[in-house]
Amino acid sequence: MKEKDWHAALAAEEAGGICLGNLEAILAAHGVDDVSDLGRFLYKYTDAGLWLSVRLHDGTWKHTGNLDGIDNGNVRALLVGSIVEGSDAEVYGREVDLLNDDAPAELEHEVEEVDAEACRLWEEANADGEG
Repeated sequence: MKEKDWHAALAAEEAGGICLGNLEAILAAHGVDDVSDLGRFLYKYTDAGLWLSVRLHDGTWKHTGNLDGIDNGNVRALLVGSIVEGSDAEVYGREVDLLNDDAPAELEHEVEEVDAEACRLWEEANADGEG
């Protein structure tokens, strides 16, 4: 292996370790084991029933309902959102890159923001004409 290739492999391994550590912190904070469980948790325990999508290290995305069997070490980024029932609206958060040391706090912020906005839009779409 050429020295350049060795350094690239070492950097990728280090980045993967950072991503995994941040994901494990997120999973532990929610009392779940993997992204599939995290997706179910976010749907069940947020007012707006958030969905979860994950970006893998190869750049592909997997979405709610298709998260089973994803290795925690293969996850690079997370994205939450919500479909607002009773309207045509959807709410998306910002992609949370797990390489960022603040990823656990960023995800919590995105969950709170998306949940609040989706609930606000639901109230607006489902108001009984009061106002």
